[in-house]
Amino acid sequence: ARTWERRLAEAVDLVQRRLDDLDGKANVAKASLVAAEERLSEIARVADAEVKDAEGRLKRQLADLQTIQAGRIAQTEFDVRALLRTALAEHSERSREELVHAVRA
Repeated sequence: ARTWERRLAEAVDLVQRRLDDLDGKANVAKASLVAAEERLSEIARVADAEVKDAEGRLKRQLADLQTIQAGRIAQTEFDVRALLRTALAEHSERSREELVHAVRA
């Protein structure tokens, strides 16, 4: 009976050590999981901040491009008006000269 009790105690002790070992591994796995989740959350926060920063830069660049475009359109409109005035003035001058020449002839 003593041999049987000793074997049973050894078996219980072995099972208890195995359970303790598994419990330790489970705790390590849980801690690793928590660390991984925290790291993933940090990566997500950083990525979100980078996306927001990129969006802000793109919005500023778009606003700058719109400003440049508006300036170029205004300059082009000014240039076209100036060319039209010059062309009209030249045409008027030529017409006046032709009229004066026709009247003298």
